[in-house]
Amino acid sequence: MGVFYEPPFWARRTRTAGVPHYAITVVTPPASEPISSAEAKLNAKMQTTDEDSLVPRWIAAARSKVEQETSVRFLSQTLDIAFDAFADPWLTLPVWPITTLTSVSYYDTAGGLQVVDPANYLLDKASRPPRIGLTTAGVWPTDGRLFQPGVFRVVAGYATVADIPADLLMAVHLVFGWFAQHREPTAFEREAYDAFIGPYVPVSVM
Repeated sequence: MGVFYEPPFWARRTRTAGVPHYAITVVTPPASEPISSAEAKLNAKMQTTDEDSLVPRWIAAARSKVEQETSVRFLSQTLDIAFDAFADPWLTLPVWPITTLTSVSYYDTAGGLQVVDPANYLLDKASRPPRIGLTTAGVWPTDGRLFQPGVFRVVAGYATVADIPADLLMAVHLVFGWFAQHREPTAFEREAYDAFIGPYVPVSVM
């Protein structure tokens, strides 16, 4: 069972004009986190073991925040991305990097789940953000239901920690350090954090 989520209230990402509404379900989460507990504690200068039980939770929360604000997935994970419409000639995927487009499916007007023939589409995973477009003779289904008909199953994320950009790893460390140092509500200091994630935040058209 996947974990459904939408970008939280503090995520500054806005949808690009013309891109259909989407929702993401995590089918298979990443098998590990991009930084270890030892690395996180060392960078945050945590010298005791009193809060060790909280460290994995803070790492996961820090990684999730950076992923959602940049659309970058750190380590390999399987996602279902549901769209309200198929776009012509291409559809922009809201996460990257994409390593595999496993399938494209859709719900027809009777509620049945149908698989789209891969001969109809191509994956452009070199672009940022990635795109799915029609082949020369390809067509999108015309008998889909009106609400979230299309479901794109993808595998997203880097193969190893060594492949993840260092500035994004530093952003995770900054967020973890903030979690480790604050117990009461307080404003997150964004200046250094924004400098690290800035090159990866999607450009939006209002």
